[in-house]
This record gives sequence, structure tokens and C-alpha cells, in this order.
Amino acid sequence: MNRLAMDIWICETNIERFKIIEKEGPDQTRRALSTELRGQEENKLRDLMSEQQRRNRLLRLIDERAARGVIENLLDDAISIVEAGAGDIQVFDPAHNHLRLIASRGFSKPFLKFFAVVQCGQNSACSQAMDNDATILVEDVEESSLYAGTASGRVMREAGSAAVLSVPLREQNRHLLGVLSMHWSAVGRPRPDQRIKLDSRIAQALDDLTSI
Repeated sequence: MNRLAMDIWICETNIERFKIIEKEGPDQTRRALSTELRGQEENKLRDLMSEQQRRNRLLRLIDERAARGVIENLLDDAISIVEAGAGDIQVFDPAHNHLRLIASRGFSKPFLKFFAVVQCGQNSACSQAMDNDATILVEDVEESSLYAGTASGRVMREAGSAAVLSVPLREQNRHLLGVLSMHWSAVGRPRPDQRIKLDSRIAQALDDLTSI
């Protein structure tokens, strides 16, 4: 369960608890306090539901034509900036708490099929980026404990991915939208200047998405 869904669940649980106290509380003071607290939780719940609707709308936009162009251009530019051989973008599905592949460059069908949907806790850089809300760099897939003895490691090696960088894509309020991953055929990492350019290009793309 993602953070926003958890906050909504907590509010709904608190509201139901306060309703019970209002009806069955031991004294008038406690019942009145419960009524006040329930009102506060209901206001908070309305704000959270509004945020969820706005966030879901933005996620749906990613599948629409105008937004798809932004996503495709970001992927092409990211690959060029860090001089990668391949890359992909996955959108975060908050309803199912997983990543879904929506754009890719340079991969064969076995790779695309395996990473079409990535679950939380899966042994992959993109899953770790989702779980930890942090950029994940694997400089050597072959030697990485993350991929050692896993199906994802085998698929990565067969696809010729020797190193990978996965970057979470966040809105301004830091809600996760998806993950951008770039792959190299040789071990290593992008240069600092490439990372700076990449971060700037990602920020631009996210601004473009929210303005559609």
C-alpha cells in the first residue's frame, strides 16, 4: 500500500472510531470531543481524496497521446545524455503498487516481457528505486548482490545489460509517477556532468506533464 492510500485508510478508520465514541462514549465531554475530531478527520480525508483524484488523472495522462510524446522524448534524451545503449520508462500503478512498462529502447522481447510488470521487492534496480524512492545505480550487474542468482539477473545478462541506473520520477510534491532506467553494455557509471544534465531534463519533462 502506498503512502497516500495508507493515509486515506487511517482517516477512514479514525472517522469510524470517532462515530462509535459519539454514540457510545461514557460522557458528554468525550462524545463532543469525538465529534470535533471526526470533523477534522473528514476535512483531511476530503483533501486526501482530492489529491488522489488529481494524482490518478496525471497517471492517466501518461497513457494519452500528448503525454506519451513527453515520455518518449524524455527516454530518448536520457539515453543520449548518459550515453547508454538502452533504456525504459515504467509508470507506477498505485492501485496495484507495481510498475508497468510503457516505453523502451534497445531491448528484445524476452526483456520487455519479463519487465512488463515489476512488483515491490523484486530483485531489480527499478523495483528498488520504487521501494526506496531513491536513485539506484548498479555499476556491475554480474557482480551485484541485487541480481545474483535471480531470474532478473539472468534476463539482464541475456539482454546485454552490464550496468543500470534507475531514477524515480516524482511530482513536485514528491509522489511517485514512475521510474526511468538506463542500461549500458559495459560496467561503469555516468559522469557527474551527465547526472546534472539528466536531472535537469527529467525536471523539464515532469513540468511538461503537469501542464498538459
